[in-house]
Amino acid sequence: MKPVSIACFLLLICWQAAAQAPQPTDAQKTRNSEKCTVAGTVIRLDSSEPLKKAMVVLRKLDRKETVLAITDAQGHFQFDSVEPGSYGLQVSHNGFLTLLYGQRKPDSPGANLTLSPGQKMTDLIFKLLRSASISGRIMDEDGEPLPNVQVKPYRVSSRRGRTGLSAVGETLTNDLGEYRIFGLPPGRYYIRAHYHAQNFNLDGIPPSSPQTSKEDYPPTFYPNTPDPAKASPITAKARNEISSVDFMLKPSHVVTVSGRVLNTLEARPGFHLNVTLLPRGAIFDEGGDVYLMALVSNKQGTFEIRNVFPGSYIAHAWWSNNEEHFSAQRELEVGDSDVEGVNLTISPGVDVPGHLVWEEKAPSEGQSSYVSLRALDEDPYSNNPAANDLKPDGSFLIKNVPEGVYRPHVYTGNPDCFIKSARYGTVEVADGGLAPHPGADASLELKMSCRAARIEGVAMTGDSLPAAGVFVVAIPDAPHCDQQWKYRSVVTDQNGRFLLQGIVPGEYRIFSWDSGDDFNWYDTEQLKPYESKGVSISVQEGDRKTVQLQVIEIENASQTRQ
Repeated sequence: MKPVSIACFLLLICWQAAAQAPQPTDAQKTRNSEKCTVAGTVIRLDSSEPLKKAMVVLRKLDRKETVLAITDAQGHFQFDSVEPGSYGLQVSHNGFLTLLYGQRKPDSPGANLTLSPGQKMTDLIFKLLRSASISGRIMDEDGEPLPNVQVKPYRVSSRRGRTGLSAVGETLTNDLGEYRIFGLPPGRYYIRAHYHAQNFNLDGIPPSSPQTSKEDYPPTFYPNTPDPAKASPITAKARNEISSVDFMLKPSHVVTVSGRVLNTLEARPGFHLNVTLLPRGAIFDEGGDVYLMALVSNKQGTFEIRNVFPGSYIAHAWWSNNEEHFSAQRELEVGDSDVEGVNLTISPGVDVPGHLVWEEKAPSEGQSSYVSLRALDEDPYSNNPAANDLKPDGSFLIKNVPEGVYRPHVYTGNPDCFIKSARYGTVEVADGGLAPHPGADASLELKMSCRAARIEGVAMTGDSLPAAGVFVVAIPDAPHCDQQWKYRSVVTDQNGRFLLQGIVPGEYRIFSWDSGDDFNWYDTEQLKPYESKGVSISVQEGDRKTVQLQVIEIENASQTRQ
């Protein structure tokens, strides 16, 4: 037989095999889209009594769609005609803590609820825990009640590897100086009272009359200390009604901080600039009341910030022009006297050109990619300068990069893509940092791979049962454990299963934590007692590995630091 005939014969066999391969039938397609049912009962944890009018929310994770159910007199709820997929499920009721599906502790994550086609989960039971409250009165130095005092509870938490106090709510005192913070989960709280006795000068323009008061009430932690390090925690348990957490606020000496902002980028020296004073320290508070601000709107660019308490601050000025952001900052020590001559200069940063190439094919069309720089020493004002666009040939330009040390970051929308190599000029910066400076004739060259490793498996409890709703974390081994961008974390589903994606090739230890927000796995000191309990694993590009983990129980992460 001629070679051509053999080839044709083989093609014919392949075609017949393909034609005879089973194709999805209409019945199979129907089964794959068959609707699901989710139902259950909500009861009290302390008495097992059913809870009427509990709110149950089912949220589809990929589309953020939500449906709502209210429990009946028997505490029952039911969702019908639910599409297959992954969901979040939570239950709430006044006077009780909100509970997520698979949540093991009040401050631990919940588990995703994964529904297969036609699955019926009708025996779910949610046991709600009574919440705690903290109350008290706030008086001034003469024993008079203070109304409208802002009161906030704080808890120890971790952000980007830094441990500090994070606000978890707020309230105001009434006309009798009374406050009550409710709906609190069990834990240790630091209570802070802040009385805004005087209005801050937000326009930067000196008033027509001189300032008469040199005192104000500083933000004060219980029991009556402005120093967070000297604050006493309040331990709240379920159903606790903790009262008499009282404050007596005393005025303290305040000063004025003044200076000038020189904007070298605009003909008008000072218009539309913002200047802030942020206390140095580990307090995370999105409410904004931890810093003082002035808006510079005069031709001289001068600013004045009053009612500043002695301490260490970061003075920061920023200005925006269209989509470009410019800033300047300096450290500042404030004592018992007014601080003058705080000068800040807004100047252009360094332009960083670059080029991005893909080792294999780029992500599919419709997935936009962009390049940014992230400061290694991130502070509250880090703006992560980024390229406005990535051209078809892979070139980009990051404009006005402020002085500092950065690492490159490429967002692709694909968790399997990572920076395989990075070079700035002649220096490799994949695991280090780049420090752009004026006059540098250097380009940032990035090589991308979309073959990151994946690690999957199951986490088990001490009773050899699947652990739902626990953290699984991949931590790079020394000497790379300080490279936080290589860490990966995920939460197990209802079957204790997990999938860690985007693992950069290297050596890792895999842990499963039964912990809340106050445990900081970036902190080597907190990690020490558990180092031997991690599973060591080495991964290369494209690896798909499986591990089985034992959940590490952490009773009180905040005590680990003490």
